[in-house]
Amino acid sequence: MLDMEKSMSYEELISGAPDNHKRLVKRMYSGVKLFEEGLEDIKNINIPVEVVIFTETRCQDSAIVIPFLLRLSEFNENINLSFFRMKGNEEILEKMSGDKRVPTILVLNNDGDVLRKYVELPNRVKYKIKESDGRDRNVLVRKMRMGKFNEYIQKDLIELITGINYKYMEL
Repeated sequence: MLDMEKSMSYEELISGAPDNHKRLVKRMYSGVKLFEEGLEDIKNINIPVEVVIFTETRCQDSAIVIPFLLRLSEFNENINLSFFRMKGNEEILEKMSGDKRVPTILVLNNDGDVLRKYVELPNRVKYKIKESDGRDRNVLVRKMRMGKFNEYIQKDLIELITGINYKYMEL
């Protein structure tokens, strides 16, 4: 079982990061431009949603995805974000998600069981990777890191948080 007492805020997470990681995170956060589609679904959440994020500040994919999550959570105080470093939590991460990659974002029920999960990449990017039989993985991940799939990231996170139309895709 995950010990929520050991969770931290995003500010606590990045406070111990090297300066170059802090600069990247700050730049990514300030550059996030949300799309209107799906924001009403976030605003309409009327019960607490527990979201647990396993990450590391050195992870580029986390630096891209987490700012979207932070921005979305600003629209509704019912979205509770709890951060954990992957380092030192590999066993619980694998037990809860079936994987040890970051970012891993889990939506939990009141008993701490996983309802939905997001691991490493948006489902829509995973779908494109599968379509190419994995040949285009590096190109697609690079495009995501360059901001070409920001809408995919936002849509997946909204679906993950709200539970509307979300289905996890293995890669």
